[in-house]
Order: sequence, then structure tokens, then C-alpha cells
Amino acid sequence: MTTNRNRSAQRGYPHQSLQQYGCTRLLIPTPFPIGPTNVYLLQGDIPTLIDTGTMWPVGQEAMATALAREGLAPQDIGRVLITHGHSDHAGLASWLQEQGAEIFIHPAEAQKLSGIDMFALREKFLRQTGVPEEMIASFRKVGDIRYYGNLKDYQPLSDGDEFSCGRLTLSVVATPGHCHGHMAFYEAEKQILFGGDTLLENVSPNPMPELHMGERTPSLTEFLKTLQRLEGLPARTVLPGHGDPFQNIAERIAHVRQEHQVRLQTVLTLLADGLTPYQLALKLYGQVRGWNVYLAMAETCAHLDFLMEIKLVQVTENNTGGIVYRPAAGQMPGNLKLHNNST
Repeated sequence: MTTNRNRSAQRGYPHQSLQQYGCTRLLIPTPFPIGPTNVYLLQGDIPTLIDTGTMWPVGQEAMATALAREGLAPQDIGRVLITHGHSDHAGLASWLQEQGAEIFIHPAEAQKLSGIDMFALREKFLRQTGVPEEMIASFRKVGDIRYYGNLKDYQPLSDGDEFSCGRLTLSVVATPGHCHGHMAFYEAEKQILFGGDTLLENVSPNPMPELHMGERTPSLTEFLKTLQRLEGLPARTVLPGHGDPFQNIAERIAHVRQEHQVRLQTVLTLLADGLTPYQLALKLYGQVRGWNVYLAMAETCAHLDFLMEIKLVQVTENNTGGIVYRPAAGQMPGNLKLHNNST
């Protein structure tokens, strides 16, 4: 059987070249189906991590062990750059902060690590979209705020910020969509993009509407604009938040955009007679349980919000007061085309 590392070597992925730049990928386990998170250690005057992994004992032990292999301890990390505030990427930030690290993160993502009960917000969202209580209960079983930690303070990240990390100079690139405050880090000379969850080789990231910022954010609109921005970035290699590095960036962007175009067309067709968000999610994903309840509803609503924004669907109420989506007046399902400059 071919291991991930061997597959990477066969496909020309730059594990050895990353080492010569003082960059090492650390695989930190998570309790989630996505599997381990890629945390990147950048050696230099200020040892730096990009992302952290999840706050749980297995993750803490894995982090300490991985750093020890590189001759470091957690208290040696001086700086942590966070791509986004999901627990599998930022959960250990507060622990590393306690060890002395300075945390850099977008303010919208920092809010998720400041004691907000994100799972309570998500339960409220599920009820608003018509999800039955037994399905919400299955989601509640996997919801544990301890995976997040609690940041005391942070340094805000902004698009265009630069960081000198040993032999690498990173520019911050705002890449909203998967999260509103998602940030990637680009090394222009070496054309390397530390992409977080914006681009993964074999999985399409969920565009996740934010629930802690007042109105639901237009996550799919943001994500499609991010794809357009990345097309203009001369990156040759993506170092993703999960899975192996990859280099077929333009092909991957085109594939992800096509997936969303097909999904939007499917949604338009299914809405012909009017559906609640939960009814639509059932048709798209079938019966799901646990964390997948939220993922299915988040992606369903992201596509509905996009179609609302371009005025192809409208919202009405059914006879029980539930929210129903249907094609806008005078609109019939047709061939929807997402262009590179969509919205």
C-alpha cells in the first residue's frame, strides 16, 4: 500500500524543499471525520506555527511530541498565525498562548475563541431552518465547546500584512467563504500558498454562513470571489489545512466552481414546488447525523442565500409558519452559469 508521504513524493510534492526553507508539516489528530490537521512549523528567529489543531488531550500530546522531534517545546513557539477560527485549526491557540506564544487571527475568527457558545448558535440556526429536534440532539452529542479553548487576547490579521519567518516571507491574503475571516499566507518568491481550508485537493470546503455576526454572512458569494482572487495569484503549490500539498491549482479551482454550479442548478430544480431548508437538505444529502447535520444545513443555506442574492428564489411561509423557498416570480429553472467574475 502506498502511504500519503510516498504518494506525495511520486507526484513531485515538495516535502524535502519545504525542509530546506525551514518549514515542517506537523500532523495533529482531531476527533472529527476530516482527520488530522496540517500544522506548519516555520523555523527562524521567532519559531512560528500556522494553525494549531484541536483542543483535546490527544491533540496537545501530538503537538508536544511533534515539536520535540524538531528540537522544540511548546513554550519555544513565539508566534501562531491562524487561518480561521474552527476548532480543528485554532483550538490549541489558547494553550499555546499560555505557553508564551503571540496569536495572530482575524477579529471575526477571534470571536469564536472568546467564550462564545458556537454550538448554541448552531442549534438555534438548525431550529430556524426546520431541523427536527431528534436531529438536533444527534448534533448536540458531538458539540463540545472545550474543543475551542478561550483566547485572552490576540493580534488582528489584515489583508496585506507581512511576516518574516526565517527563510520565508509571508503575505496575508484574505480568503473569506469557508469562514468570513479566513486568511491564507502567501510566499511570493517561492510561490507557496498556505491555504487553510480554502483549497483542499480532494474535498470541497463548505461555505459556512457565520452565525455570530448578526445577519447570516453570504458565504458562497464570498467563496466564489475568493476563488477568483486565487486564480490571479501566481502560486505553484498549495499547502492545505488537510491532506497533501498539491500543485494543480487552476484545475482544482475550476473543479470546485463547477461543483457549486451543478449544486445551484440542482437546488433551483428541486425548489420548483417550494421547500423548507431542511426539506431541501434531505433531498440533497439524505438523512445525516451528528456533525453532518450542521454541515448539510450550512451548505444548503449558503446556496439558498446565493440564489436569493441573484434574485432567482424568494422566501414565503407555509401554513405552519415555516420558511419556504421557491423560484422567484416569473423565474423557471434554467441553465445557471457561474462565470469567473460571478457576483
